[in-house]
Amino acid sequence: DGSLEEAGRSLGHSPWSIFRRVTLPHLRPSIAAGGLLVALYTLSDFGAVSLLRANVFTQAIYTQYRSSFDRSYAALLSLALVAATLAILWAE
Repeated sequence: DGSLEEAGRSLGHSPWSIFRRVTLPHLRPSIAAGGLLVALYTLSDFGAVSLLRANVFTQAIYTQYRSSFDRSYAALLSLALVAATLAILWAE
């Protein structure tokens, strides 16, 4: 709302102070939600990575799952991925 910035200007604050004290606190929930979406999408993305043949965590899980009869190592890697996702959600 522009009236909040005008109130800050009428109190004699500089533009940087208004941004830091008024605008940024209103933007924090949106920035946090965007960061959460990016972090979770990065952790779960598999399609583009498999097309580019890059070695990332999800590719390692898939390779371990498909290459061996004992899938316990793939399950352990998947558990680490779930733990990382939960840590990101908790930090958010």
